[in-house]
Amino acid sequence: MKLNFIYVLLLMVLLFYGKLARISAQTYTFKTLATENAPRSLMPTAVKPKISNDTTFTIYGNCSVPMTFYFVDGTGEYNNLFNPHPTGVYLNRHHFKFYSEPDKKYIQHVSNFLDIYEISFMKRNYLIFMNFREDCIGSGCRYRCYNVFDITDPNAITQTAFSSIYESEDSFGDFNSDGILDFIRAAPKMPDDGDPTRKDNYYILTAYTFHKGKTVQLKTENDQEYYLWVDGDENLEKFTVFQQDWMFPVKDKAGNILESTSYRPPYISFDPSEKHLFNSEGMMVEKKKWALRIGKFSDLEGAQNFVREMENRKHGDIFIMADQYGGEIIFEVLFGNYESREKTQLMKESLQKLYEIQADFKDLKARF
Repeated sequence: MKLNFIYVLLLMVLLFYGKLARISAQTYTFKTLATENAPRSLMPTAVKPKISNDTTFTIYGNCSVPMTFYFVDGTGEYNNLFNPHPTGVYLNRHHFKFYSEPDKKYIQHVSNFLDIYEISFMKRNYLIFMNFREDCIGSGCRYRCYNVFDITDPNAITQTAFSSIYESEDSFGDFNSDGILDFIRAAPKMPDDGDPTRKDNYYILTAYTFHKGKTVQLKTENDQEYYLWVDGDENLEKFTVFQQDWMFPVKDKAGNILESTSYRPPYISFDPSEKHLFNSEGMMVEKKKWALRIGKFSDLEGAQNFVREMENRKHGDIFIMADQYGGEIIFEVLFGNYESREKTQLMKESLQKLYEIQADFKDLKARF
């Protein structure tokens, strides 16, 4: 009994001083946000491939559960943009697909992983796959997909998925001091008074937890999302906070404790039916009705170079759309994204008059 009392007392002291350390910090990291970190425990490795008909199975070792990844080749039948190769994983003979969001509505056909590892946290084991977003193309894309499997009970494995700008196992930990694994996702978000030359350095951080096999966003007693609005470096290795409603007091870069400000961050999602219109940073955007086609390229790099050239001339919003003509994939460079054909017509005339650019109408909602 006495030993238990001493253990609890020591734990309370450590948590108290840990919280003081976080409050006194003016520059934060994902690690300093957590009351308990979740370091890697195992690194699964590919042992051997096995080919059966048109499918390649890769068996992994050094994993807490039997694990086999598969890839359907189907030479000539599939292509990466319009009909991706089916992929998935078997964990203890249970079949799973890969996703990019907690709602698991849109399957990601993943064939290459940036990282695969396990973490152990409070007597629970988790297997994590990280990869590029399938619906995010080009060198400007910064999002990473995480597929997280709770493999504590190999016969009752649960799965969640999320996307984030941040690329590290430090995304995981206990952030609200309840002894349950949480994760933080980061998305770019520039404030109204932000520096446009540093638009890639502003982020919104939001927190989520695993609850009975489901993903639940962490919220205040008033049902407002916990968040941090931060100014960080390119890889979010460290950052300062300028607006927040978080689970413990947070200081700004001047060392002053920030008041809590309620804010409802936008839900980060992608509609698979609109998956072929991308902005210059490689992120998919919602299609409206009309655009102006100002270029066609047989390769993505050529289209991106043209987009950068147009943006350097301050020509407005430029997009890339993947389309298919017969068996050939074409990358179209589009100007604008409008609901009104009349407005599109005005922009067509303006491009012709000011820049001598010949443009064709593009119906973004046409099926063919």
